[in-house]
Amino acid sequence: MTITRRITAAAAVLAIAGSGAAASQAATTVDRVDVKGAYAFMTADGLRVEFKTAQALPRKASGSIRASAALDRQLPGSISSGRRRGASCYGFIAEAKNTKIGSKHKLKVTARGTDGDVSDTATVKVIGKRAAGAARKRLGC
Repeated sequence: MTITRRITAAAAVLAIAGSGAAASQAATTVDRVDVKGAYAFMTADGLRVEFKTAQALPRKASGSIRASAALDRQLPGSISSGRRRGASCYGFIAEAKNTKIGSKHKLKVTARGTDGDVSDTATVKVIGKRAAGAARKRLGC
């Protein structure tokens, strides 16, 4: 084995070990969930709800978010990360039942806690799609 191949092999081993260490450092549970703010707007897929939490939601070793969100007691939906990294901003698509601009709905975010599931609720106001950029900016997302 040449010196170049040895260095390449060693670099590959370090890269794999480093990625495993980074994944294991992500929190898999949280003590509590604290929703700082939220808003919603209509899209072609349904009602897009975006919210910000005080701390990052827990993640699995694979990197997926270990939490769910529901609007007005609907079935919980899968959460996606927001646009800015490290901002604790998340979003999901909810079914748009009896929804119009200005209506208010109850958001419930549930995450895996150290002693079972923990959740928090917040009131969400439906805004126009054009106002979503300003609302996102106010939240810091």
